[in-house]
Amino acid sequence: MNFAAVTQFCATDNVEKNTKVCVDLIKQAAEHRAKMVFLPESSDFMSSSQDQMLKLAAPLDSHAFLNNIRRAAKEHAIWVSVGVHESSSEPKKVNNIHVIINDKGDIVSIYRKTHMYSSDMNDGPTVDESESTTPGDEITPPVDTPLGKMGSQICYDLRYPEISIKLRNKGAEILTFPSAFTPKTGAHWGKHREHMNINYSSESLRNLVTSKSS
Repeated sequence: MNFAAVTQFCATDNVEKNTKVCVDLIKQAAEHRAKMVFLPESSDFMSSSQDQMLKLAAPLDSHAFLNNIRRAAKEHAIWVSVGVHESSSEPKKVNNIHVIINDKGDIVSIYRKTHMYSSDMNDGPTVDESESTTPGDEITPPVDTPLGKMGSQICYDLRYPEISIKLRNKGAEILTFPSAFTPKTGAHWGKHREHMNINYSSESLRNLVTSKSS
């Protein structure tokens, strides 16, 4: 039986600190004989402003955080699922991406978040992710992993079943939704967490697959 390690931590705007935390989580997962470790959405950083976000985001070919994660995956011979920010071709925006790395440190899958989070509620925060993030326009094919054939999504994509259905039709056995919440959205959804459990269960039942969120 192959084991997975699903992790949680609170990323900050300090990329170096977040890197150390994630590398340590990868090491711990490998020491517990996990074949794959799941890190959250936005593991590289959570910025406090759009200007800071644009400064911290980087292209994949020079992404210091991601390069360190790749080295850790190779060193500890473990697969990694992780969410990071990527520089966008669209001015003043970034891409929110989900990367899967194999146990050789190679990137085998890249998915760019399709559905942008937006909320304007009387009892909650006002957030519009589309103001800072370029939506993806492609479904990334499922990839073979030690845990099974895995389909990639991110957080708010969970609310839109079409991608899950298409991934299942392409052979996905596991659906992954790395997720992250800001202090405002976290405080709000912490009071309404039941709907998240229902959504994850619904995706699993609808598609007869396992759903994972980190």
